[in-house]
Amino acid sequence: MMSRFAFAASAAVLGVVIAAGASLAPSTAATPGETVKMRQDAMKSLGGHMKAIKTFIEKGEGSADDVARRAAEINDISGKIPGLFPQGTSMDQVMDPKTGAKPAIWSEWDKFTAAAKTLGARSEGLKMAASGGDKGAIAAAFKQMGSDGCGGCHKPYRQKLEK
Repeated sequence: MMSRFAFAASAAVLGVVIAAGASLAPSTAATPGETVKMRQDAMKSLGGHMKAIKTFIEKGEGSADDVARRAAEINDISGKIPGLFPQGTSMDQVMDPKTGAKPAIWSEWDKFTAAAKTLGARSEGLKMAASGGDKGAIAAAFKQMGSDGCGGCHKPYRQKLEK
């Protein structure tokens, strides 16, 4: 039987988890522009994790534990990607903010969601490599995650925007 304290602590943790996850999922009341902004924020977060992992590999800054933590964050976000791409948010439909989401995302939805799942699988591989602490294995898993995971969506489904 769960004590009152354990129950309250569990409820508090669940509330924090739900609140944290809610920031990456558009609400049904979100406008297409707001949804694109949330999506862009999630992608910037992914980019920040990728940059930090690359810095560890190339410069030795941080630790394998940091890489594992960041890989877990990437995995978490990868599961939310399909929800960040509702109908009506392509580059042909939303002008502010400007988005590079190609219409092919929605015409090839099964392939798109499979690509997001690949990112999740590759981030798990990176997390496993990081738990072993071998920098060479981490670098190989990172490269695979970048090419198969990130590249699996960016190449077919993202139009590069001019800055």
